[in-house]
Amino acid sequence: MGVGRAVLGVPLGANGLALSDNAFYVANTDKAALIKIPIEADGTPGAAVVLSTSDPATCLPLKGADGITADADGSILVAGNAGNALVRVGPEGNETVLVKDGPLDGPASVALATLGSKKYALLTNFGLVTLLAMKTPRTGLLSYGPIE
Repeated sequence: MGVGRAVLGVPLGANGLALSDNAFYVANTDKAALIKIPIEADGTPGAAVVLSTSDPATCLPLKGADGITADADGSILVAGNAGNALVRVGPEGNETVLVKDGPLDGPASVALATLGSKKYALLTNFGLVTLLAMKTPRTGLLSYGPIE
């Protein structure tokens, strides 16, 4: 069962969207996956390819894949709100968890910012799962980094 069905009772499909290197990238929340849709030379979309998908039993590390952003190195940063993690997916689909738990509370959106010579990920906390558990969510804007 996907995250949307488990938490909200409805499936959540395409969510985050990013453009990089002649391709669109789409986060699929319920499938805990990152999809790559190449842009053909004539501007039409090519065949969608699953770039990265999570363990079917746990949906980790992309559980609740939500907001995404493209990095200059061709990787995509994914805010996994139900997995409470920020994950980097490399151009070949390899996944690296950059940060998990700690100050995160359902990260929903992610953007990159360069301050001086260092790069940081800026994230928003959604906090829905915490709220549904009748606890006080830690909503807000977070900075993580510097990241390499």
